[in-house]
Parts: sequence; structure tokens; C-alpha cells
Amino acid sequence: MISGGSCLGQKPWPYKPGVAENYAGVIHSTDPSAFASIVYVGQQAKTVFDRRANNNNGGRIKIEAHVFTITWSDSLSSKLLANPDIGDLTTVTAQAERHARIVGLLPHCLRSLIDRIVLHGGNMALGGGNRGLLLYSERTMRHETKAGKLHEIMLHEAAHNLGQIMQRSPEWVAAQNSDNAFISKYAQDFPQREDVSESFLAWFILRYHRHRITEEQANTIRDQIPARLKYFDEQNYHMSPVEADAGGPRE
Repeated sequence: MISGGSCLGQKPWPYKPGVAENYAGVIHSTDPSAFASIVYVGQQAKTVFDRRANNNNGGRIKIEAHVFTITWSDSLSSKLLANPDIGDLTTVTAQAERHARIVGLLPHCLRSLIDRIVLHGGNMALGGGNRGLLLYSERTMRHETKAGKLHEIMLHEAAHNLGQIMQRSPEWVAAQNSDNAFISKYAQDFPQREDVSESFLAWFILRYHRHRITEEQANTIRDQIPARLKYFDEQNYHMSPVEADAGGPRE
């Protein structure tokens, strides 16, 4: 049984540290996006979370945020709050649109849980949860240009909003215990916080981008977390604008 920070520890995890690092580049920037438009609302006083606050221990800060409304092509919308530390309005607007287009690659089931995107300058870890995303413009650029794992990290972080809904559900816990394993060391180290995000990313890659990974990689996911895969399959998530690879049907 999983509880607190314990782990099942029967079958060893195949990926260290996480799924994104081992499947970097599977999700493409040219994949279909739900981004439709972004409109500047103006500057408003907002309280937001920033990992740089309190000597990099994190905390809530007040900023005069540049506020944008993002409209997605599937009738959803989200607010984006940009920290003025990014630069002048022209720079902020360009960064806001860049990040909106990136978030637009996410499936409907994840974007529907994102009410607010907070975008700072700087190079801190990205985050997700509480119906939001926490982004840092320098870190997203680094993930995109140096590590090539930006889109996988973004999906992982967005899935935290899903995890907060389902991570303690009896059906999910039953799937965890049935698998008696984790897909990555990160998921095993933090089963309550990271397992949903790590497993959802692996499921997404296997089910929608099977032809972009090797047979060995596909078999690893299938063998490691079969009950979790079945759990996700049975949810019948709305995945627009994501489409299964043209090379074959959705697995």
C-alpha cells in the first residue's frame, strides 16, 4: 500500500529522474495547438506565487501584472498574468503569446483545469496545481533549446491539476497497488505528488505518440504501469487538439 512518502518497491523504476528527461522531444512544437487568440487587458495589482521570494524558498508576492486573456479554439479560456520583470510591454506581449501557444498543445482535459497562468522572468522550476501553471520565461527557453523537453515538462506540470482531483481516489490507488511499481524514480520518491503527472505523461506518449518512440520504450511503459494505463483509458478524456500519430491508430 502507498502512504505518505513510502514506495511499493517491488519492480524497479525504469527511468531516472523522470519521464520527461527520457522522452524529450516526443511532443513537437508543430503538433496541433488549441491557441486561438490572446488579448491584452491591462495592468492590475495581483498576488502571485514566486519561487524566488523569501531567498528562493518561495512565497506570495504582489505585482502590477500585465493581464492577458487567452482564448482556446475549443471554447475554453485562461488568464495569463505576466510579471513586469520580463521587460517592456512589447517584450511581455511576445512572451505571453509564446507561452500561450505552448500551453495550447495541451489536451482539453488539462487546459480545462487551468484558470490562471503566472509567467515570471527568471530561471526557476516550472510548476502546476491549484488550477494554474507557474512559468519562468528563461527556464522554458532553456528547456526548449538546451534540453529539448519543454513540451513534456509542460504536460507533466499541467497534469498536477488533474492529480489534485484524482490522486487519492480509490480507483487510482487500486491501480497503483495493482501495478506494484512506478514509471520513474521521481514518481516513486513522491508517490502522492508526482505519480499522476509522471504516469499521465507516459500514458499520453504511448497512446498518442507511439510511433515516435521505440518498441522497447513502448514495452517498458506497458509492462511497468498496466493498471494505470487502463485507468487513464477508462476516463475517456477530451483530448482536443491532440491527435494520434498519422502512422497508425491510437494504441
